Amino acid sequence: MAIHQVRTIRKVVLSLIIGVALVLTALAALVARWPALALIILPILLLAFLLWRRGSTPVKVFLSHSGLDGDLAKAFGRQIKRELRERGLTSVVFNTSEPEHRFAELAARAKDRPIGADEVKAYERDLARYLKDHIYSSHLYFLLITRQSISANSQWVEGEILMAADRARQSIAVLFYPFVTDSSLLPLIPVRANRFNGVDLSDDAVVKKAFDDIASILNNHHVDVQASSP
Repeated sequence: MAIHQVRTIRKVVLSLIIGVALVLTALAALVARWPALALIILPILLLAFLLWRRGSTPVKVFLSHSGLDGDLAKAFGRQIKRELRERGLTSVVFNTSEPEHRFAELAARAKDRPIGADEVKAYERDLARYLKDHIYSSHLYFLLITRQSISANSQWVEGEILMAADRARQSIAVLFYPFVTDSSLLPLIPVRANRFNGVDLSDDAVVKKAFDDIASILNNHHVDVQASSP
């Protein structure tokens, strides 16, 4: 049975539980001689509500990439949402190439005044903390690898890889996937990322299997994520 079908059935069952509990609670409240019944049913209603609330958080994906690949990262972000939606999962993709996720540039902070070394260090600390917060609040870490990104060898991307690899080691429910734009890049996956299974974006079957596996893992480990509408 597909994951989105399981989630839909769970919602229907929980809806029935909540509905029955509400009816019985109302009846108990109307009939004063049944106060004990209300005391029994109210906890059941609360439990059903808490179970209903489970699955209220969208899957958060941290999409790590070189700034040189901004347009490609945006397109891949849309693909990620589509792939997860097809598997019954709602998602949010954190992508610093998108304006809403972009950290304020240092030049914008300075507003045409000279920038000192201390201010640069403070800015870099703030940016590192910003990225770490989003990595540690994500269910998935996707690393987009292209020939441009390998040539650029960004220290910021390297730092993200270190944080994400550490996070993935801490929790089996946090997944790390390197994605390459063609199979010739698989041997070039950065050292700290090559312990994780690389995915070739040019191979549709490989991509499909990767997202099937991701959805299955999220479901089997009961990660608190939101099911999309069927």
